[in-house]
Amino acid sequence: MFYQRRSIKQALEDWNSGNDSGSDLTKLLSDCIAEFKDNDQYRDDIRFLKIWFFYMDFSEDFESVFQKMWESKICVGNYLLYVWYESFLESKGKLYDASMVYQMGISRNAKPVEWVKKVHALFLERMSELVSSAQTSGNDESIPFGILINPWSSSTMKVL
Repeated sequence: MFYQRRSIKQALEDWNSGNDSGSDLTKLLSDCIAEFKDNDQYRDDIRFLKIWFFYMDFSEDFESVFQKMWESKICVGNYLLYVWYESFLESKGKLYDASMVYQMGISRNAKPVEWVKKVHALFLERMSELVSSAQTSGNDESIPFGILINPWSSSTMKVL
């Protein structure tokens, strides 16, 4: 694992400096995941979780990567899986899915569950602020599409 991590670190440095298109990094991440995904020694290793998330960031189908993580039970008892995946979904504009990820982490009692609850509360505050600022701004052109819908209302939840 150390050799792989060191190679991934070097590939990340090369990619960040513009010396690489990212194809070497993607291949390295994919190879590392394929080699260690069924190894119990790394299943709950935070470093391995980071490798999955780096890979997910390069993937066009990040949801299938998460599904593979779930099937391989990568860090399912750790709050970081839920917090990082939620952040990823939020950055992609998938707000309902992000909220569901938090609820999944809480229901699965991911350790420490208090952190999942705190971060979920902050997420809900951000969403409430978005909704209220969109409703009071009055300038429809500056509001991104979809923000005018309250994602937490019961009618929206039923539709979703």
